[in-house]
Amino acid sequence: MAETVLTLKQSAAEEREVVLQQHQAALAQQAEQHAATLAATTAAAQANATAAAERFEALAAEHQALQTRWAAREPRDEDVALIRQLQGRMAELEELVGWAGSRRVAGE
Repeated sequence: MAETVLTLKQSAAEEREVVLQQHQAALAQQAEQHAATLAATTAAAQANATAAAERFEALAAEHQALQTRWAAREPRDEDVALIRQLQGRMAELEELVGWAGSRRVAGE
């Protein structure tokens, strides 16, 4: 009986050792997979950051070019005509205000 108990204990210890080794191997494999995934994700993030920075620079240059173009643009004919029309109307209104003011002063 003592021999049977000793054999069972040895068998259990050997089985525990095998399970421990399997667990450690699986853990090492998962750690390697995690490291590979982390490296790939980091590389992708860096590539995305570089692409975003390049895109930003291109857009900033395009924006600057558009601002320069906008500042140097020629006025449109319809805009010039509208400005002249509004200036004429403003002169008429100022004349009316001046006329009304002079009548008021003369009537007081």
